[in-house]
Amino acid sequence: MKKFLLVDDHVVVRSGVKALLTSLFSPSEIYEASDGNSAIKLLNQYHYDLVILDIQMPNTDTIGLVDHIHIKFPEAKILMFSMSAEKMYAARFLKAGAKGFISKDAPLDEITKAIETILNGRKYISDTLADELAERSFSNNSGNPFENTAPIW
Repeated sequence: MKKFLLVDDHVVVRSGVKALLTSLFSPSEIYEASDGNSAIKLLNQYHYDLVILDIQMPNTDTIGLVDHIHIKFPEAKILMFSMSAEKMYAARFLKAGAKGFISKDAPLDEITKAIETILNGRKYISDTLADELAERSFSNNSGNPFENTAPIW
């Protein structure tokens, strides 16, 4: 039986993902958290096969949360699930320890593929992100202002 932790501040998003997981993995146990603090409490109590984590939640430093989970629970598999721009954020979260990044706008079959890929021990990146990362590897300009290391003054 698979055990999932959904971390998102929107009840309707958690409900939708919960319905998807229930249809794909029956029986399963699905726990919910609305912010980083409640997620840490649950992570301290149980082992999860997959943590599905939103990027933007109130009172939560999500990059710090991913880093903390990666250090304290190294076996935890994290899938970032967000409306935030994949191009801007995905590489940063993958470096912090997430196993994948998927947009909330992605079709259900792609979301399913991301979940199954990570559960099978592999990392997941979308074709769009793979193209972006390949382009960055051949260019000096990442196109991401958050990765610019040159001083701006």
